Amino acid sequence: MWMKYGVLVEVEPAGVIRVTQPIFSRSSDSYFLPPPTTLVGALAYGYLRSKHILMDVVYKDGNPYSPAILILDRVLYACAGAEPVYTYVRQQERVSTIIYQREVRRRVLAKISLGEQLSKREENELENALRLAFDVVTRGTSLFDRLYLFYVLADKELVRGLYGIIRIGMKEGLVAVNRVEVFDNIGALATDKRVSINTIFYAPRNIVVGALNGIKVSMPIIHEHNFGKFEVPVQEDFYVPAPYSISQMIVDLRANGVALYLKDLDTHIVLPKEYAMP
Repeated sequence: MWMKYGVLVEVEPAGVIRVTQPIFSRSSDSYFLPPPTTLVGALAYGYLRSKHILMDVVYKDGNPYSPAILILDRVLYACAGAEPVYTYVRQQERVSTIIYQREVRRRVLAKISLGEQLSKREENELENALRLAFDVVTRGTSLFDRLYLFYVLADKELVRGLYGIIRIGMKEGLVAVNRVEVFDNIGALATDKRVSINTIFYAPRNIVVGALNGIKVSMPIIHEHNFGKFEVPVQEDFYVPAPYSISQMIVDLRANGVALYLKDLDTHIVLPKEYAMP
């Protein structure tokens, strides 16, 4: 049986953090807090490069996947939290629309890049593609003073890899790791008391009852499908601490959930009992 390491990582964002919700195209909301899949990706990015694994895509059974699947079996659980008050805003941006345009126009642009001759009809498509090459869209963004990440890992080498986290979400979401705290025996910190658990971390809906100062959000979970090129993600409902709230989220635990108390932050991490037990 693998040993389980609970690890708390405190990061300081250099700017905004954005994780665009799947299925949407140009204008889209961002998750309030980075979902579990993003946290796996943040760990994998630095860790794999430290091992000189630099590819952007890996293939399994002929399907393309993120390289993050190479560590997926060793990341048992992940969640994120932010101290009150964090901010969520929507802002307008000017973005390229080429990838969203009709396939015929993308083929014309490909022919141009190869130096091939265009027909009259293709010249018209090229004119339209260039005319519509940019658009103004609305996108969500979160801003934090500090962001806290919690992992349950089955490999001590991955614990060291957490120091290599440099970005979260989109490439512009640069962060600096301020602190990494390892709990070798997370079961010793766990409590299964049922009421009034205060937390700054999101919690799976299936292990808590209701949430004061929380918002129900569907987020992609740690599942191999979510790291491949598939249209519909595998998601579950979470209660996420609400932005702009001056108080922590309050939840009641179900029998299948436990809470780990963090004294220095005066908060709890809520997670499924199976990940806290030896």
